[in-house]
Formats: sequence, structure tokens, C-alpha cells
Amino acid sequence: MFQWSDGQKWAERYGILERVTKLSNEDNDDYGVYSGKRRRKTFVRELPGISPELVMQLLDSTAFLGLADLGFDMPDYREVPIVLPMAKEQRAAYETLADMLEEELHERIKQGDNSLLGAYLQSLLAYPNACFREEVVRDKTGEIVASAPALDETTLFPKEEWLVNLACNEKEKGRRLIVFCRQTGTRDITPRLKGLLQREGIKSIVLNASVGTQAREEWLRKKLGEGMDVLITNPRLVETGLDLVAFQSTAFYELDYSIYTMQQAARRTWRLGQVDDVAVYYAVYADTMEHRAMGLVAQKLAAALLLTGDAVEGALVQQSDSGRGFLADLAKSVIAGSQIADLNSLFRERSREQRAPDFLGATMQDLRAELAAAIDDEPFLLQIPSANYRQLSLM
Repeated sequence: MFQWSDGQKWAERYGILERVTKLSNEDNDDYGVYSGKRRRKTFVRELPGISPELVMQLLDSTAFLGLADLGFDMPDYREVPIVLPMAKEQRAAYETLADMLEEELHERIKQGDNSLLGAYLQSLLAYPNACFREEVVRDKTGEIVASAPALDETTLFPKEEWLVNLACNEKEKGRRLIVFCRQTGTRDITPRLKGLLQREGIKSIVLNASVGTQAREEWLRKKLGEGMDVLITNPRLVETGLDLVAFQSTAFYELDYSIYTMQQAARRTWRLGQVDDVAVYYAVYADTMEHRAMGLVAQKLAAALLLTGDAVEGALVQQSDSGRGFLADLAKSVIAGSQIADLNSLFRERSREQRAPDFLGATMQDLRAELAAAIDDEPFLLQIPSANYRQLSLM
């Protein structure tokens, strides 16, 4: 039993707490435990999320409802993983970049410096889909530690070719397509995708953040009236508030690493009023960091589906530890040398509704915190000492 004033006690039992230890060589009078020439200060803070123990308390008094449970006759819904081999020169450039980064990363980790881990993950996630431009990786001091060349921008790379073919096939069937990308800011790849599709006679429109939230529905209605075939955007711009029933297919050209964001964005097309079957494609390059990331996304998705009572074939996978950001899970899998998951078994084509609330997955705040920690020389979480504590050592 908890009293109103037992917030900290409740968080320790059912929440997610982060214990941060700071080590300093400075000889000052700050509070802390003095050991040798170093001072160690530890503090605990609460993070968004819940412990699995609370889930067990809620299951017997909770009902999960979706459209299929309300008696509506919804069209079929299926999700399809697409694993593509990279082009020869693309693979060579990627592997060279990965080798350079891994060698530098391992040397720094031996010295207790994890500051390069964020750049390592982000660069390997981004380069295959943006290999038409140079990739330069710098450390916190600005020194270049690795780079990959810009490949011939006139080349149609395998995932781009797959996307163009998909868009053409969908147009022939009278179906509209949504394309989701993660690199839509300073590393924007949407202009290139739009150009490639336009070249094949596919009328493509990019929705960016300059279109205000309140204006997006009217903006979309106008573009549909002008004959739009393909909408290209970041999934976070449509994860809530828009019913995109004018579209029948969705292609995640790049992954977002919040399960909540992906599930909300994927189901924008599968709403009341949709009369056509819906297909969602998740495309990754084989044996890359995004391939590994897709395996983690699928495992988190499968765990959430099982939690809500949806027994999914191929989804009986071990659930990852709670309370961690997605990039932390990805970093741990890389350092541990884990095998890339079999996406065909984790992401079976599924029909009808499959609900996946992100109870135990990464949140936007957690993901940003992990990335910020890496950039600011605050190492990613690599160990979980207990079910609802995570520990960081900040040098």
C-alpha cells in the first residue's frame, strides 16, 4: 500500500530510475565520496516508463480494445520486411567506414571513453541510405576519425530502385503510397527520393515541419486534389491526428526507433473509412546497422503484441530490459556481437488488427537523452543492474 507522499517509493518499485555516477579528478569541497584522487557523486532521477512488475499488476484488470474488437469490417492489414543487398561499391564503402569506426571505438572504450559510440551508430545507420554524399565522422574535439566517400549520385542504388518499382506498381493498381524517412532535417534525403520518383512520372510531394499541425489536413486534401501519387515525410509528422485513408500502402524507407511512432504512423492508413487492403513495407539493407536495428524493433514490437494478448506467429522472442533507450539496446547488441535477427520470423505478414502500445520500448525523450549523452561524452547504458535501475558513469 502506498501513501500519497510515497512517490519515490512507488517509482523505486514500479517505475524506471536512473542512477548516475560522476567521477572527477578535481580536488574540491563538493559533496561526495572521496576515493584516492577521485571524487564520486551519485544521484538518482526518474525516467518515463514502467517496470514489468507493474504490467503484471494491471493485466487482470485491463482490456485492450482495437478496431477489430468493435465489430467493424476492416480490410486486411499486412506488414512485410524487405531485406536488400547493397551495390558492390556501396558495400565496400560501408564496410570500410564500419572498420575504421570499430577500430577507433574499441581503442577508446579500452581507455574508458565511450563518447564516439553515438557517432558510430548514427553514421552506420545513415550512410547506406545517403551514400550519394560524403560521410565524415568527428569526435568531440572536432577531429576526423573516419569518413566514407560520396558515391556517384547518378547511380540508382538498390533500395532506391526498389522504392521506384514499388511506387510504379502501386500507381498502376490505382493505389497511393506513403514513404517514411528519418533523415529529414540537416541530412535530408527526401529531395533525392522525390526527384527519382518524379523522373518516373510519379507525382511526389514532401510534407515537412514547415506545414503546421493544424494546417496539415487541409494541405493534404489540396495535394490529393492535385493528383498526388506519393507522400514523402517523417513518420513523426503524421503519428497522431491524421487519418490517411486516401493511401493504401506505406513504405518505411528508414526506420524510426520509437515503436510507438512507427506503429502510429503505420496505421494512419488503416482507419475507419479505408476500403482497400493495406500493406506496410519495412526496407533495410542486408547485414548493416539498420538491419540489426530492425531486428530490435521487431523484438520490441513482438513483446508488446504478446502483452496485449495478440499471439503472433514468430513473436516468441525474449523481451529486452526495460527502461532503456533504443540506441542503448542497439549499442549493447553491437558490443556483445549479437547475431542479426531473422526478420521473416519476427515480422510475419499479419492480417487484421495487431496492436502494439509501447509499454516497454523507447520513448522520444529517452532516445534523445541517449543520443545527447553520447554526443556530450556521457556513455550509453551498457549494463542493467536490476529490473528497474539503470546505471551510467559520467567521466
